[in-house]
Amino acid sequence: MLPTNIIKRNGKSAPFEPSRIRKAIYGAFWEFENNKTPGIPKGSPLSPELESAIDKITEAVVENVDRKNLTKVEEIESQVEDMIWNNGYKDVSKLYIGYRTLHQKKREESERMYKITVVKSSGEKVPFQIEPLERAIAAACAGLKLLHSQKSRPNRLT
Repeated sequence: MLPTNIIKRNGKSAPFEPSRIRKAIYGAFWEFENNKTPGIPKGSPLSPELESAIDKITEAVVENVDRKNLTKVEEIESQVEDMIWNNGYKDVSKLYIGYRTLHQKKREESERMYKITVVKSSGEKVPFQIEPLERAIAAACAGLKLLHSQKSRPNRLT
C-alpha cells in the first residue's frame, strides 16, 4: 500500500505525490538531453522513447516505495538513482546524483548561515527564515505612505 505521507528532510510530513517522482526523473533526462542539444524548453516532451523510459522508471520507483514501505524522501531519491541506473541510463543517473549532491551542499551551507532558531507558538524550534518576516512587514506596511526617505531623517545621534 502506497504511503499517504512521506517524511521530508526537515522531519515534517508531506503528502506522497508520485507526480513529483516523475518530475524529478524528467528533470534529469531533460538536463541530459539539453546538455547534448541546448535550447530544449523545460517541460516540453522529450522523444517518445525517453518519455516511455521516464514513465517506466517512475512506475518502478513507485512500486518499490510500496513494496519496501519507503517513507523518507532520501530513500525515495535513492530509488530514483538506482532505477535510472538499472535501466541503462548511467549518464542520466550521474546527473541526478550530481543534482542531489549540489542541493545537499546548499542545504548544509544554508544551515551554517542560519543558526538562529525561532520557537513557534506550538513550542517547535525551527531555523529562522527571513522570508516570512519580510512578508509580515510588507503586509503590515501595505497602504502606508512613505513620509520621509532614510536620507532626509535627522541624525539623532549627534
